Amino acid sequence: MSLTLTYKKYWNAASNTPFLSDATGTTGFVYTVMVGGSQNLGSGIISPSSGQILLYNGVQWIVVPDTITLSSYGTFPPPSGGGGGGMTNPMTTLGDMIYGFTAGAPVRLPIGTTNQILTVVAGIPTWTTPSSSGGTVTSIATTSPILGGTITTTGTISIQQASGSQGGYLSSTDWNTFNGKQAVLSGSGIVTSALGTISYIAGTSSQFVKGDGSLDSTSYGTGTVTSIGLSTDASWMTVGSSPVTSSGTITFNKTTGLTANQFLATPNGSTGTVGLRSIVAADVPTLNQNTTGNAATVTTNANLTGPITSSGNATSIASQTGTGTTFVMAAAPTLTSVSTSTGAVASIDGTQTLSNKRDKPRVGTSTSNSATPTIDTDNYDAYLITAQSTNITSFTTNLTGTPNSCDTLVIGITDSGSPVTISWGSSFESSTVTLPTTTVANKLLLTQLFWNSVTSKWRCVGVA
Repeated sequence: MSLTLTYKKYWNAASNTPFLSDATGTTGFVYTVMVGGSQNLGSGIISPSSGQILLYNGVQWIVVPDTITLSSYGTFPPPSGGGGGGMTNPMTTLGDMIYGFTAGAPVRLPIGTTNQILTVVAGIPTWTTPSSSGGTVTSIATTSPILGGTITTTGTISIQQASGSQGGYLSSTDWNTFNGKQAVLSGSGIVTSALGTISYIAGTSSQFVKGDGSLDSTSYGTGTVTSIGLSTDASWMTVGSSPVTSSGTITFNKTTGLTANQFLATPNGSTGTVGLRSIVAADVPTLNQNTTGNAATVTTNANLTGPITSSGNATSIASQTGTGTTFVMAAAPTLTSVSTSTGAVASIDGTQTLSNKRDKPRVGTSTSNSATPTIDTDNYDAYLITAQSTNITSFTTNLTGTPNSCDTLVIGITDSGSPVTISWGSSFESSTVTLPTTTVANKLLLTQLFWNSVTSKWRCVGVA
């Protein structure tokens, strides 16, 4: 097979770009595969790799094996206008190049090595290794608003956006705002603006600017305040430091030496200004007390060491002195001796039987969730602990009080939803009823205790 070859540059086998088909190929067209891939161009799937050669043989597109050169299929025609007779050194390696030699003869330039560059020496393209004498950048540092440094190998340099506290680039929004600012003022005089147009008012020293922006030369006169004073017609007030002729403070002061037993009020029985006057009966509101009868005739002062007695409209108050066992009992007050043994009156230390009475226990409560609850048995007959989530390590630690024989004490415990353990300590003992050691979740646990004066301990007599 001898074909006239035409080099068509590169073909992407992954996307079939440019588009190739066995039905429309041109004999002798040659492509270098730039991106490998698989395509069915009409005669079955081909899968060339990057760098391989694709040739149309007149029937279909074929992949030239790496072990076969293009010269096995044909030759490239000599360049137009040249004198060469064809390619003297056909390309054999991926990356080879062709350059024109004497009389336009195509010559193969083998691929160079890594990091070489293509230069021209005496008119001939040549691969050369660049000199390292130019130096190598090893570190790039940045300062605000440039960001990204220090870079010692690879990295990205960027610039931050400007804000009220930092420099940087302007966003399009910021630029439009900035670009719409007022330009530098270049005129002289008083600046005015009308619909965005800046103008200048240049007046004289005798003129002033009115609210509409115009100049006014009218003379309205001038003056200087030389004295400010203050006076008052209130007799109970005086004015101090008046007048002020330069700088100072005018004060109001309370008048001294006024008539005794007067008060500040409006006129009696009419409207008018406030002033000082004596109090009159109309100033006092109506009282609920009975102000009639003989109250005004009571003249005797009594040093009372007993109950007060009176009959009718009293004109004097007599005193009576009783003893520790006498009480006022009758409607007409007299001192009468009463014996507590009769049951009419209960004594503190007497022996008596009370009927129809209720003994209300003293109940204490706590939600402190303490491991050592504080209970004073002198103050409580019952003590209820709620929301207890901490295990009780001792009821003895913070137990106080001086109980008497057979005193009773009830302790109630309700946990917070999970059982807690109970340790009573040395001040408690079991009887035939054992002291409880744990609660039941969400249930009130009641323990009844009696004071055992023999063992000096609170004895458990009931659990519920």
